[in-house]
Amino acid sequence: MKTTIVIGGNFAGITAALELKRKGKEEHKVIMIDKSPLFLFIPSLIWVPFKRRNIKDISFRKDGLLKERGVDFVHAEAITIDTDKQLVRTTKGDYEYDHLVMATGPKVDFDVAPGVKEYAYYIGTPDGAMETRKALEAFKENPGPIVIGATQNAGCMGAAYEFLFNIEKWLREQKIRKKVDLYWTTPETFLATLE
Repeated sequence: MKTTIVIGGNFAGITAALELKRKGKEEHKVIMIDKSPLFLFIPSLIWVPFKRRNIKDISFRKDGLLKERGVDFVHAEAITIDTDKQLVRTTKGDYEYDHLVMATGPKVDFDVAPGVKEYAYYIGTPDGAMETRKALEAFKENPGPIVIGATQNAGCMGAAYEFLFNIEKWLREQKIRKKVDLYWTTPETFLATLE
């Protein structure tokens, strides 16, 4: 029996694990290792700052889903990978593999530009979305300029555009749009066009 370890348990990881198990059936053992027991529907995080969604509305436990489909779930953090020994060391022990899938997602570089770490909010995590929610509540009391956008090497520009449009709508709903200068910044060389 071959063993595949999938490190990371969001869209890419779950899709890979389920497809490998579906195709390999009983001849293939699939183990998912992830530091979070929850699957988070990341695209809906842009709604959290505006109270249109809560974190509990866009997440669910992944262990039950995986178990039903024959995938083993290890709630642990992968620490190191020894490719010579084909071994993943985790916070809950070591796991041998025949095949390895890395599906850990992006890591945000808050040091990409001066001021990003100190003054920006990142919507792509539950903590970031909730911090943005708090900041918007405080912002209503003393509106001023808002800058929305993405820095160099951003992986998903679409979410930034969606957030921009949501901010515009929210400012109008709060009846403070005329008090706010709204700025868009992008590393794109041109804005998307329809052909």
